[in-house]
Amino acid sequence: MSKTKIIYIKLCLSAFFWGGSAIAGKILLKEMSPLSVTFMRFFWATIILFFVCKFNMKTMRISLTLKEHLALFLMGFVGISLCYCFYFQGLNISSAFNASLMEATIPLCTLFISVAIKKETFTKNTLSGALIAYLGVFIIITKLNLHIIYTLNFNIGDIFLLISTLCFGIYNVLYRNIAPDIPSIAQTFYIFLYGTIGIIPWILYYMYSANYRINTHNFSIISVCCVIFLSLGSSVLAYLFFNQGIQVLGASKASIFINYVPIITILLSIIILSYIPAITQIIGSIVVLTGVYISQRNSIHQQETISEYSQK
Repeated sequence: MSKTKIIYIKLCLSAFFWGGSAIAGKILLKEMSPLSVTFMRFFWATIILFFVCKFNMKTMRISLTLKEHLALFLMGFVGISLCYCFYFQGLNISSAFNASLMEATIPLCTLFISVAIKKETFTKNTLSGALIAYLGVFIIITKLNLHIIYTLNFNIGDIFLLISTLCFGIYNVLYRNIAPDIPSIAQTFYIFLYGTIGIIPWILYYMYSANYRINTHNFSIISVCCVIFLSLGSSVLAYLFFNQGIQVLGASKASIFINYVPIITILLSIIILSYIPAITQIIGSIVVLTGVYISQRNSIHQQETISEYSQK
């Protein structure tokens, strides 16, 4: 099998790992609290990346200055601690279907933040596409129900998911501007490490409250597999495979596979979780994906933004 074919298979696996992360998370949330799922995912991912970095220590710089450590701590706190605590809290209350569509807007959220701080400007495609995509989000969270719109009685889970995308958008901007010049594997290790550390105070706070639970008595082999899937698959292998795809094919071609992630999540949600989407969710998903496609078409800046999405 040629090297190019192997890379395409790896990119497909990356999309599958990211697409399946919401499904694995939804299954885990039946037995663990959102904080526990977040901690377990990134704790084990950090351990795996530690050994990967140690194996490659001779060929990479992993010693950092205090300023670089602080930059990585900030990125880890925003991009892991905050982002994923809100994400799994939202996923616990909302659906994997909705989570996948909120995630699809991350490049657009990143673009809005970049424009706000005058790092980028809107093009006709990106602005029109973004407006269309967020119209789809509006359809999903309101269900086109006038009572919900009038009373602002939204599903809090969907709001948490939106906050999660905002956190990751901020993380992307931080990554562009303050990430230390070290190998990407080492960057990810430190970001995961500090992100995991940032979750610990929240866990300690909720340790004795009803909001914190790990039902070890009912912890099944399926749950163990889900933790492995999230930590090894969605957090480590997907990232490594995607970066290999960028190196061989370039960012533009590799980034195309990111567009399949919400579609994979939706299909797995229907197949594995037996989730039946409402008509407004179907309409909203079509509008969101159309808007994302329009905003990304022929946009170099967006291709760069999508590449950063790989760590999601």
